[in-house]
Amino acid sequence: MNLPTWITFSRLLGVPFLLYFLHDPTVTYRWISLGIFLVVASTDWLDGYLA
Repeated sequence: MNLPTWITFSRLLGVPFLLYFLHDPTVTYRWISLGIFLVVASTDWLDGYLA
């Protein structure tokens, strides 16, 4: 497996955490969800750049 594939796989691992924090959103959980989303979005760009 090459690096872009590993990055894609790591994005998939972030989805359960995102769903957990959005299930019962409080103000803190929304900020955590935003942070997770921004990390996932930046890895999406990185994956496309490397591929």
